Amino acid sequence: MLQELADIINSVNSEYVVHYEERNMYNIDADELGRDGKFCYIEEFATGSIDNSRSLIDSANVQLYFYQFIEMQDTALAREAIRKEIKQDIVYPFIRAMKINRQNQLKNYNWEYPPSWFDANEVGVLLTFNFKEYQCD
Repeated sequence: MLQELADIINSVNSEYVVHYEERNMYNIDADELGRDGKFCYIEEFATGSIDNSRSLIDSANVQLYFYQFIEMQDTALAREAIRKEIKQDIVYPFIRAMKINRQNQLKNYNWEYPPSWFDANEVGVLLTFNFKEYQCD
């Protein structure tokens, strides 16, 4: 699942550097990022479900954080413009690519604006969805 997501992200916008790690270790990894770039953080899957009603379907709850670093002490209006840019640059193209790659299996995505995690004033969009893998019997 992780590699497929990373491949899709890289195919729609290679400016976003993809990282995956568990949440409590991510601050260490982020310290090595340049403070002028764009990145996607895929949080390690912690919850999911298995549906056995027709065929075996293994689902993971996915959280993708798309971030850009901004100038310190930027304004709310500037951050809102950056969030709109992130949606145009990576969120919408990612969803369109998932529709093709997953043959329209995913219909619902949720988004929110996560708070900053680092001192570098990143601005981001969190995209969440349920990623399904069909298992052969």
